[in-house]
Amino acid sequence: MEYIEAGKFLKNKRKEMGFNTQKKFIKALLEKDPDINCSESYISLIESGVKSPSVHLLNIMAQVLNLTPQEKGELLLIYKRVPSDLEFAVRNNIKESLKITNIDKLKEKYNKEKNQENFNKLIKALTLEGKTDEVLKLLETAPNFSSNITIYQERAAKIAAVSGNFDFAIQAFNLALDTCPSDFVNTKADILMSIGICYFNKALQLQDSNPKECFNLLVEAKNNLEKSLNLNPDDIYCIDEYARCLYHIADELDFILKNNLYDSKFEEYIKSKNIGFNKDIKSLINDLFQSCIKIYKNVISHPEQGILPEKAYKEAIYFYSYSFCRIKDEENASLMINIINSLDKNWLTYFFKVGYWIMKYELEKNDSYLDNAIDNLLISLEYDKDIVKNMIKTERNRELKILWELRKEELENILSLTPRHKF
Repeated sequence: MEYIEAGKFLKNKRKEMGFNTQKKFIKALLEKDPDINCSESYISLIESGVKSPSVHLLNIMAQVLNLTPQEKGELLLIYKRVPSDLEFAVRNNIKESLKITNIDKLKEKYNKEKNQENFNKLIKALTLEGKTDEVLKLLETAPNFSSNITIYQERAAKIAAVSGNFDFAIQAFNLALDTCPSDFVNTKADILMSIGICYFNKALQLQDSNPKECFNLLVEAKNNLEKSLNLNPDDIYCIDEYARCLYHIADELDFILKNNLYDSKFEEYIKSKNIGFNKDIKSLINDLFQSCIKIYKNVISHPEQGILPEKAYKEAIYFYSYSFCRIKDEENASLMINIINSLDKNWLTYFFKVGYWIMKYELEKNDSYLDNAIDNLLISLEYDKDIVKNMIKTERNRELKILWELRKEELENILSLTPRHKF
């Protein structure tokens, strides 16, 4: 009876879920699928390890017994319901989903000791990971850790920020900053970082429609993030946000330059913002990307990722790698992009390869490099057609400007394609 352990597991799960008899269990299965074919004797044989359920029956059982994806995955492997060539991938996915993440650790720490410091770290991590619903729930249900009015104001401002009401959030954060006691240094740093993030998110909404205002908001974000780092220079969350901000400032200036929006008036405006203006706009853009590379290097070399969430850490690696393309450092760009593409294949890693080949074309004007860019765009499309098609449109005057100028017909054909398969 090679399935005896799996059978015992299913039997225990059935009883845990309150199905004391197989008859009650079958009734619940039939409620999920009235056409399912199983009897008490068949369930008994499964639970004793003599028989194995079909994939369909196992799917229904998993729903009724509230099995986790990991539990269901292991049963599929035990019952040999997974093709042998997919077994390695399934086992890897199960292992990956069982990993303890940095957010898991922060949640555990917060649940053990609910204080302001652990609360703030968890909020930052969840926000960076894009878990908006969890952030809102935590902000609304967490206990008050202090009677100081600043704490109340800051929490109200965070709720507004997570909800996307950035103007109100900025006002509320500034009010909290005004009332913050001088000895609340970390609180001040958190508030300034939050203000910077609000300006940053506002800026992203105006990238194409109003690039100069976008640039202005990005500089405001940068200034507030710098003030936060002056108070708390080791905050890895803020360091990461600061690197992203510098990247987007450089990117927006590059967009303004490429689309002939740069003039003497805007040059004077840039100088007034005190962001390190050099000989010319190209030098400034290059310097900003260089700074971004240095800061991202700090982020990704932080011991054991610090407490940065996995998604944010991965993005830091991506943009550290791609920044070498932006400064046309061919050797490092090739090295880093090939490394991340070999370790983590997805639509974005291939989209970065598109940018790499465009950079190569800009340096050498070899048409075969544009062919390579198109090839990688097609591969990227296979991973996520909706995102990539949207990127082809939104990056028309940015990263894909040269492709749209020289390979317009091919891009239009790509937009009409339906991917053959997923990798």
